[in-house]
Amino acid sequence: MDTIRVCPSEMSLKISREAVAAELTQRAVALFRGDIRLTALTHVLRTIAGRKLMMFGSDFLGEPNSLTPKKWLSYGRESYDLPLHTDYPDYLLPPRFVLLKCHSVGKTPVETIFYDVGSEAQKHPEYVTLLNEPWLTTGGAERSRLVRLLRIAPNTGTPLLRYASNVMRPFFPSSSRGRRILLEIAAIAPPITVVLVPGDNVLWDNWRVLHSRRPAFAVPSAWTAGTERILERWKWM
Repeated sequence: MDTIRVCPSEMSLKISREAVAAELTQRAVALFRGDIRLTALTHVLRTIAGRKLMMFGSDFLGEPNSLTPKKWLSYGRESYDLPLHTDYPDYLLPPRFVLLKCHSVGKTPVETIFYDVGSEAQKHPEYVTLLNEPWLTTGGAERSRLVRLLRIAPNTGTPLLRYASNVMRPFFPSSSRGRRILLEIAAIAPPITVVLVPGDNVLWDNWRVLHSRRPAFAVPSAWTAGTERILERWKWM
């Protein structure tokens, strides 16, 4: 299946709240340049989620560098090397939406890839395994607990996907099939890939998508090598 390649630096400089909502609802990923009022964005995200969401203050990610915490999935990796994961899967309730704003790029073009696994999961013949197979969070930001790779909200049908190899492991490793199923779904889901440059934003539904990083295959014309890759992250829970 063809990759959907997007270079947000070559898109329109403006994006409406309606366009953000449409992109998130249809593809679970929205890409845009420039600044957007966070209060307006929060209203859009609350409408999509159908409930009140709390916005949490930003943190800055400079990767890789010597300050990267050991508990992070990116610890000890190059900026273009990150396996499939969701953000904060060890939280009792992971963030629903995550936004990254690019402030600086590194020496190597990095491509982020998104797969809408949550929406595609119900088509998999072993879908029930994702709902039932027990996994254990390994005490990352919050204490260890039993979780499932996928939950479906009974009232709305909203999927809640969670997975990351650094803070989760199967409760029964010898019989676990969950990771294999997630990779099989990602292999057939239409990928959305993006190379961020300063001023670009990518916003995604963290309950629906798995994302990873690799060396970029298609580099936007606006990309110019810098000394460090610095991203600003916001999250809504």
